[in-house]
Amino acid sequence: MSPADTPLPARPRDSTRLQELRRNIDAIDQRLVQLLNERASLVVEVGKAKRADGTPIYAPHREAEHPRQLPALAPHPLSSSAYSRPCISRGTSMAR
Repeated sequence: MSPADTPLPARPRDSTRLQELRRNIDAIDQRLVQLLNERASLVVEVGKAKRADGTPIYAPHREAEHPRQLPALAPHPLSSSAYSRPCISRGTSMAR
């Protein structure tokens, strides 16, 4: 029997509170995906505008500013770098 064929153990019944928390997390995840898609669309537009203006895609000053703005937005439990680094690196590649 392969691991894929092994039956999973019975899942314990979740409390009402746990179900509610998971529903809230799922709703936030859905909003996050929507916001990330909206952000990605804007990044693509920034890339188009930069190409039209002849502005370099990579903007080191923006990369330096971005992490400084985030601590007020993400004081806990994740550090601002948990947000800024992936956003900046992915955004730069999308703008190209």
